[in-house]
Amino acid sequence: MGGLLSGISEVGAALLGAAIGAIAGLAGGAFSGLASMRASQLAARAPLAEKIHELNKTVVTLRGAVGSPTFNAALNDFSLKWNDFIVHQKILAPSHRIGLLSDIVLAATIDAQVSPNDMVRLIGDSMNAVTEMIAQQSMHMFRWRARLAERGITERFRAGTIARLTSPRLRAIASEL
Repeated sequence: MGGLLSGISEVGAALLGAAIGAIAGLAGGAFSGLASMRASQLAARAPLAEKIHELNKTVVTLRGAVGSPTFNAALNDFSLKWNDFIVHQKILAPSHRIGLLSDIVLAATIDAQVSPNDMVRLIGDSMNAVTEMIAQQSMHMFRWRARLAERGITERFRAGTIARLTSPRLRAIASEL
C-alpha cells in the first residue's frame, strides 16, 4: 500500500488534515466576504437608478421646453437634479471620467456658444455615457475593470458627441476624458 502519505504518522496526518481544513475555511470565508461586499456595493448603488430616472425625466422636459418661455425653469430643474445625482454618484460610484462628463454638462448649460438644441443633445448623450459607466461599475468586482470599460465608453462619446462640439471651452474639458 505504499502511497505518498504512507510514511506520515497519525499526528502528522491530523496536522495535515487540519491545515487543509484551515485553508479551505479561509478560502470559503474569503469568498463569502467578497460576495457580501459585492452585494452591499450593488445595494448601495440602487438609489442611483431612481436618480437617473428622475434626471432623464428632466431631460425630456428640457427637450420639450427648447424655444419656449419655460426653458429657463426646465434648465434650472435639470441643473438641480443633475447636481443631486452627481453628489450621490461621487460617493456610490466614484469615477474620474464621470466627473469630467459632469463638468462638460455643467459648462454646456452656461456656454453661450452652445445652442439649446445642442446642449440638450449633449446632456442626453452624457446621461447615456454616465449610465453605462455606472453599469460597468456594478458589473465588475474590481474598479480597474470598470475603469477599463469606461475608457471604451468615453472613446465612443469622444468620437460621436465631442466631435460635433464647436465650443472651445467644452472641447478643452473633453480633451481630458
